[in-house]
Amino acid sequence: MTHPQLRYEPGRTYPPAGDWLTISEMTRRLSVGKDWMRLRLKTIPHQPEWRQSPGHTRASHHYSPECFAKLRRQAQTHLRHPNIGQGLSILEAAEELGCTDQWLFSAIKRLKLEPPKVRRKPNNRLALSITREAFQRLRNYQVPLPQQDWRNVTQLMHETGWSHRTIIARLKRRGYKPSRRRSSVCGRPALYFPPEVVPILGVKPRHIPPGGDWMTAERMAGLLERHNRWLKSRLTHPCIFAASQLRLDDFNSIRRHYPPWVFRKMKAESDSSVRLTSRQRAS
Repeated sequence: MTHPQLRYEPGRTYPPAGDWLTISEMTRRLSVGKDWMRLRLKTIPHQPEWRQSPGHTRASHHYSPECFAKLRRQAQTHLRHPNIGQGLSILEAAEELGCTDQWLFSAIKRLKLEPPKVRRKPNNRLALSITREAFQRLRNYQVPLPQQDWRNVTQLMHETGWSHRTIIARLKRRGYKPSRRRSSVCGRPALYFPPEVVPILGVKPRHIPPGGDWMTAERMAGLLERHNRWLKSRLTHPCIFAASQLRLDDFNSIRRHYPPWVFRKMKAESDSSVRLTSRQRAS
């Protein structure tokens, strides 16, 4: 149990450190991290004392030789565990695969893989972990189908120029459902559509002009540092809406854009509102 820290009293003469050690000195001698050290100090009785280390003008917390001996015995046990190396902890593997640790344990047993072992992570903490080879087998077992030439929605957007909403709606009407497959880039599972949907979607007509110096509502809100609601309440004005056009944004998706004069008008209103608020606060 850790005792409450004693208050440091400036000007007071503290005893020399002697064979008492600071946390930094103990971690250096035991080759462990400070996080590991602080966790272990919570499990053993100790009473730190303010002591003066040689060459230091200010006293600092020191720990007794008995306390250090107990920590050294724990560190020797701790350091007997091998490094995790290229492996992953159970929690890391579960996060990568998007599954629960219970599923991992059952899958490891079903596939007769090497059981998880306690290993040391780079921060010197111990964790149940599996090898990289075991992780690859678990990933292939969870999602056996590779991506191959199947496309996810993002890839379809870039290929066809249609928006996310348009792609999903069109494929749903045609009865296409995505399949869970492994990405050929990162290996993570995701939803993919078969390659035959590309000609079904077709390429978006290119007569729609690019955005150019026209802006979407989101772009203007970002430049003005205003909330979307503040801006959209003004963009619904009949004159402004009539001046807007559907154009291609930077991602080749069709979005409503507004001409440059609309942005200038919104900026003038925003600046005026800021000045009025400042005067009100000043008064």
